[in-house]
Amino acid sequence: MIRKLRHIFNACLATGYFPDKFKHATITLIAKSGKSAHEVGITAPSRCWKFPGNCWRGLLPADSSPTLKTTTTQQGTESAIALAYEEIALGLANKHQINIILRDVSKAFDKVWHDGLKYKIIQLQLPTHLTRLLCSFLDHRTATIRLGSHLGTPLHLRSGVPQGSVLSPTLYILYTANLPQPTPHSNYFSYADDVTQIISHPSKSQHIMKLTTQRAIQNINTLSTIGKYRLT
Repeated sequence: MIRKLRHIFNACLATGYFPDKFKHATITLIAKSGKSAHEVGITAPSRCWKFPGNCWRGLLPADSSPTLKTTTTQQGTESAIALAYEEIALGLANKHQINIILRDVSKAFDKVWHDGLKYKIIQLQLPTHLTRLLCSFLDHRTATIRLGSHLGTPLHLRSGVPQGSVLSPTLYILYTANLPQPTPHSNYFSYADDVTQIISHPSKSQHIMKLTTQRAIQNINTLSTIGKYRLT
């Protein structure tokens, strides 16, 4: 079996094609505590992807291309925490007023726009086979919803990257790599679907601090229309 899988994976890398058979998921709705499994809005969907597809995604590291590595470097939880800590410490040392905005993108991975992501992948000018492979990874994804012993008809997934895949955070970072430049007296640090904004202002005026914070928030909020996802 290992030899057969190795042959398939090598063929995928050589041709730039991700098999459709690996792109189907079964979605099981898990009810939250004390809630009914029939109320879709308050359930947590758990997706089970084909096992060979999960194995293959682990074979394509973010540093498989220098361009891809450059785009996704310094994107980690440790880096984000360290940079935020340094920014806050510097503001306090200078006796600035400081506001912190912690953002989490609502259903982030589910809202990745496939065509927009593919456009950004193409703009990276990766090796042709890798560009084709990443775009093929997004195409023709399907899912079936399981409710008890019942399976629904397959649904075509026209947005989103697979949750639980080691490749999905890298694709999401690529998708959100063009966040706007910070406004004056503000900075932000992001990793995957988390964005931390820090506003540090030397003025003692609460009104000025409020206006500065509002400008910084609105600056990132422009993604609600540009990026086709909502920040909460």
